[in-house]
Parts: sequence; C-alpha cells; structure tokens
Amino acid sequence: LAPSFVLAQTFLFFEYLVAECWFGPAVAVLQDVLPPSQRGTAQGIFSMLTTVGNIAPVAIGAALSADVPLRDALLVSVPACYAAASLGFVAVGFSLRTAAEAKTEKAE
Repeated sequence: LAPSFVLAQTFLFFEYLVAECWFGPAVAVLQDVLPPSQRGTAQGIFSMLTTVGNIAPVAIGAALSADVPLRDALLVSVPACYAAASLGFVAVGFSLRTAAEAKTEKAE
C-alpha cells in the first residue's frame, strides 16, 4: 500500500513506537484497582492472556501456508486485532466506571 520502502518503514517505525504503550498503564491499573490478596492472581491471568494473544504469528503463518499473500494476511489481522483490543479496553473502562460508581454509592 505504501508507494516506497522508505515510507513503509517510516510508518512501521511509528507503529512500533506506540504499539505497546498500553502495557504499562494496563498493568498499573490492574495493580491499583485490586486488593493486594488478588494482585498476583490477576497478574498471572493477564500474563496468560497476553501469551495466548501472541498466537497471531502462528495464525499468520498458517494463512501463508494456505497461499494467502502476506500483504493480505497482515492487512486483515493487524487492524482486526487492534480493533478487538480497543473494544476490550472500552468494555473494561465501562466496567471500572460502574464498579467505582457502585463503590461510591455504597460509601455514602
């Protein structure tokens, strides 16, 4: 899709620069909202789900083995995974807001 290799690499650089910016805040929020007795379990579940999410390279390799061009496999998989992650973060945000509101009402 990019007209030149240099332009493609430039966009790839910026994608890599911001691709993992979610990780630090996600772990910080996870540790902040849970009581100390549940933090280890939550961190373990988070790490396990992150590992499961790393199956994408295997799935892309399977698509390539099925004669799907790399360009098409990446053009579909990368935006789809980012969209799914975005929806997950929105859902968690609503869940945390609801929990915080319920906690505030309970305290009053």
